[in-house]
Amino acid sequence: MKLKKRIPVIDQGNKLGFWGNKFGGNFVPETLKKPIEDLEILFNNLKKDKKFIAERDKYFKNWIGTLPVL
Repeated sequence: MKLKKRIPVIDQGNKLGFWGNKFGGNFVPETLKKPIEDLEILFNNLKKDKKFIAERDKYFKNWIGTLPVL
């Protein structure tokens, strides 16, 4: 998967996993798969929420020193 410019890396995942292709996905113990899937569903809903994105950007700016843009 080629990274897109001007889009935060965290927003560039796909259905096969973060980096896509046949080797992407989660490599975690079976007992953690369901909680991780639940977290992924929640995050995919939240990343469309403008209030959540504004708060995320605030933490990026104040704690990391940059906005989450490539």
